Amino acid sequence: MSMFTYNNQEANACPRCGAVILRNADFVSCIGCGFRSFDDERVQVDWKRHNWTAESQLEKILEEVGEVAAALIRGDIIEATRETLDVKQTCGTMLAILAYNWETKYGTPYPLEKIQQEHIEKLEKKGYL
Repeated sequence: MSMFTYNNQEANACPRCGAVILRNADFVSCIGCGFRSFDDERVQVDWKRHNWTAESQLEKILEEVGEVAAALIRGDIIEATRETLDVKQTCGTMLAILAYNWETKYGTPYPLEKIQQEHIEKLEKKGYL
């Protein structure tokens, strides 16, 4: 959600429907359309205005990963960090697109928390956590 000032208060605008949310918390759920945002998604690009799709976002993710690789090959850690942040952002945008697609197709909330828990359990089984 993008942060701005509304009636002299910090506010967020829902990236899906544009509803104004006047609280700044680690987790925000839009009362207008139900879109959910977590603290690491505060910088959410307006993918709907650009007509981005999951497929076009995948192309962007792969492009950004290639830029990370190129920076690492050059030994440029700062640029690799910048490009890694681009990867993180494009992946966050992909999750927003997938959530929208899920909720449009099924008419139910996107089960991100359940999927995240399954992911954590997979990492634990592999001994990564």
